[in-house]
Amino acid sequence: ATTAATLNFTNAIRTLESNNEDFWRTSSAVDFPETIKLKVSGEGYQDELALRFSSESTLNFDSEHDAYKLSSGEPNAPSFYTVANGDRLSINSLDSLAGTRSEQLYFQTQLPGNYQIEMSSKGDFSDDYTIEIEDTKTGIFHDIISNGTYNFSYTQADGNNRFVIHFNQTSVLTKDIEKVNNISVY
Repeated sequence: ATTAATLNFTNAIRTLESNNEDFWRTSSAVDFPETIKLKVSGEGYQDELALRFSSESTLNFDSEHDAYKLSSGEPNAPSFYTVANGDRLSINSLDSLAGTRSEQLYFQTQLPGNYQIEMSSKGDFSDDYTIEIEDTKTGIFHDIISNGTYNFSYTQADGNNRFVIHFNQTSVLTKDIEKVNNISVY
C-alpha cells in the first residue's frame, strides 16, 4: 500500500481453493535482463538491494517497477538502499543503461564493525561493461565483477552515503590481424 488503509477480513471471504490463478502474476510482467543485486553483510546481519535497467523505467519511483526500502526495526541491522526523489528504494529500476553511469548507494547501521559488499546476482550485462564500487572514504574503486567481495570497516562517523556504484562501458578497438602485423612501435 502506498497510503494508510484498514483492511477487514471475515471468515466468509476465505477460500480453500489451492489453484487460484487470479492471484498469480502473468507473463506480461516486464523483463529486466540488466539487473544487479548487491548484498552487504557483517556483524551477523545482512541486507540486499537491486538495480535494474529498462527503457520502461524512469528516474522517479515507478510503482510497477520499484520497491520501497522497508526498515527491519533493528537499529544494528544494516540498511542498504538507493534513493529516487527522496524515497529510499530496495529495488531501483532505472532507464536504459548506456555509456557510463553512476548511482549513489546508501549504507547505515548503528553497529560499527567489519562489513562486505558482494554481488549476489548479475543479470545479462554486455561484456563491455565494468561494474565498480567506489568507496568515497578510502578513494578505492573496486571492480566487483573481477575482484569479487569488497571488505570495509564502518563507523557511524562515515555517514550513510559512502559508496557509489559505477557502470562503465569500455570500448574495444579491433583491427584485422594482418594490418596489425605491419606496425612497428619504437
